[in-house]
Amino acid sequence: MALNDFQEISSDSPHGVVVVNSGSLLDEGVVCLISSESSLDVSTVNFENEDVLVNDIISKNPEVVVMGQNGSLKIEKVYKMLTSFSNMTKLRMIIFHSNDNAVDIFSQQQLNSMRSDNFIQLVQGI
Repeated sequence: MALNDFQEISSDSPHGVVVVNSGSLLDEGVVCLISSESSLDVSTVNFENEDVLVNDIISKNPEVVVMGQNGSLKIEKVYKMLTSFSNMTKLRMIIFHSNDNAVDIFSQQQLNSMRSDNFIQLVQGI
């Protein structure tokens, strides 16, 4: 799927974005990158475990969750748990992979590597 294909799916710019922080420099870079956009309300939650993560995300009620791939985290399980709540059914999760520059967009859509301005557009949904 190309970025243009995704842009056609969702043209509404989200306001609430949560970045899951696992303590990496890459996570901090993502926060800085998307925080520079005035249309986004970016906050962070720290990763402790899946249950705490789900509760932290639900409490912030974002439209988008951005996180790096974490080998110990069952991303599909977390997505399913989050979207089981009625106020989270339109949640978009963006998972970035540091090893190959790929990005997973739940539900199970994947884009190949992209430039930083395209990543911001992806978070904004345009």
